Amino acid sequence: MVEYLAGGRIQGISALSSPPPATSWKEIGRTTLGSTNSNITVSSFTAKDNIMVLHSDLGRNADSSSNEIRFNSDTGSNYSSRSSSAGASDNTYTSDTGIVFQRTAGDTNQFSVTYVNNTANKEKLSISHSVQQRPTGAGNVPHRSEAVGKWANTSDSITSWTSYTGSSDTWNAGSEVVVLGCDHDEADSGTSVWEELASVDLSGGTGNSLSSGTISAKKYLWVQAYLEQSGSGDTGNICRFNSDSGSNYTVRYSENGGSDTTSTSRSNIVTGANSGTDGAGEGFFINMFIINKSDKEKLIIGKLVDTDAGGGAGTAPGRSEFVGKWDNTSDSITNITWTNSGGSATWATTSYLKVWGFD
Repeated sequence: MVEYLAGGRIQGISALSSPPPATSWKEIGRTTLGSTNSNITVSSFTAKDNIMVLHSDLGRNADSSSNEIRFNSDTGSNYSSRSSSAGASDNTYTSDTGIVFQRTAGDTNQFSVTYVNNTANKEKLSISHSVQQRPTGAGNVPHRSEAVGKWANTSDSITSWTSYTGSSDTWNAGSEVVVLGCDHDEADSGTSVWEELASVDLSGGTGNSLSSGTISAKKYLWVQAYLEQSGSGDTGNICRFNSDSGSNYTVRYSENGGSDTTSTSRSNIVTGANSGTDGAGEGFFINMFIINKSDKEKLIIGKLVDTDAGGGAGTAPGRSEFVGKWDNTSDSITNITWTNSGGSATWATTSYLKVWGFD
């Protein structure tokens, strides 16, 4: 029903026949290894239109191969993938028995995030980003890889996931795969796995710092930030955890598709992609995931896009892919702070930071 006010103006009303559905990620399966194994299988979960998988492994007993994925126990040559390791040229794999999702050398802790479309009558497409710890300590650079893949099945939805080493290697006990899912019209029933831990902005005024405040310690963290420059001058978008400004961070990043840059024993996480001279109104959008176990180094996967100084459709945005680690092995992250270290420029009131997490 619509009511009209004087002059033909429309007055909206709040009464609806039913509220619109709210889409949210739900946990639909999880497997944590109780002992060493070459496979981590999450079986018989509900088919969802969209899948997000968090793979956290605590290293392997050896380093003989890349890590791969299979769906629904299909071991046939029905997969293909394309991957890059540390920004190097792509490698392709066709008519393979799995999708390469971590193409890294080494047997230390790894963390990856994978997205998969799961339409039954379409080939299943996956996107993965991974970080590997490498030797402990802020003096040792983490490794990164990115991969895409497809499963050529066009008759079944994915209801089972297996991460496997592709060799006789075994993952250590405690390694884990968590499968999240949501339908396009996911009903707002049950509980979203991602709990909002912080939502802060600079609506009260410009500033050089944006802090989450104290947040609950969660094993998995998802962070998004939009940082807009309020004046001219170069910015320096850096991130710290728990107010630690010591030389306890290390990063690897690629800007605009260039070769990887590495930086060790830093006092912060830097995200890269700050090409050109910054100007008022330049915006930076950051999306990152963190594995946040108190007794392990914190591993970070992130992407950034910035509007670049010129703004408008005539100026290409900048981008970066980055990984990092915080070498603290006694505390969980309970505070995330973004700081503008670039001098006199400040961030605008439109800047914000959001953090979600779950165990």
